Amino acid sequence: MAGKHLTKSIDLTGRKIGLLTVLERMDDNHRGQMQWRCKCDCGTPEKIIYDKHLRNAATKSCGCLHRVMLIKRNATHGKAKVPEYKPWAGMKDRCLNPKNPRFHNYGGRGITLCPEWADINTFIADMGPRPSLGHSIERRDNQKGYSPDNCYWATREQQQNNRRKNKYITFQGLTMTIAQWARHLSIDYSTLQARIKRGWDIEKALTSNVLVKPSFVKEGCHD
Repeated sequence: MAGKHLTKSIDLTGRKIGLLTVLERMDDNHRGQMQWRCKCDCGTPEKIIYDKHLRNAATKSCGCLHRVMLIKRNATHGKAKVPEYKPWAGMKDRCLNPKNPRFHNYGGRGITLCPEWADINTFIADMGPRPSLGHSIERRDNQKGYSPDNCYWATREQQQNNRRKNKYITFQGLTMTIAQWARHLSIDYSTLQARIKRGWDIEKALTSNVLVKPSFVKEGCHD
């Protein structure tokens, strides 16, 4: 609801500006700038937007229009024809477009896209050329987003093998792979893996004192 610190302004409540619907006036910020709570047609959470940005139509969406324009801009620069374009565009859409049918498994659950990869040229520079049309983007840690240190080109067989090898452990309401538990608890990966293979009780395996010096568990280590 609107607060007490308000300056005079024409009421924008209910106005439609681009994809935005103005819901209500909010408190002015600490600089005395007028603000409005708005809802975007794309379905993303409501946003607070400055009055002047609405009046001069500088802001017409929650940011989704800008993302669409970036994709179109890259397509018009000929990048739509390169092998890397399709997986890049699919990755962006899953993370940034709430209307994507797979959004709930990606952007909707916090899987992010590093800002630099909004530019396909930066994406290709970081990932390198796509080895073949049979390769797609694979994340080393499925709990993390798309970024240079967490992604690589993988064949379908590699992706299936990676998923097949993953062993998930649920403890105290949290489900992770052995590698993720090792990182989370600062336990040496090989020590924890050996305990599980020997049939240790999960609680004992995860909470017993570590008998060897913890070592760094590389990203992408699969169980």
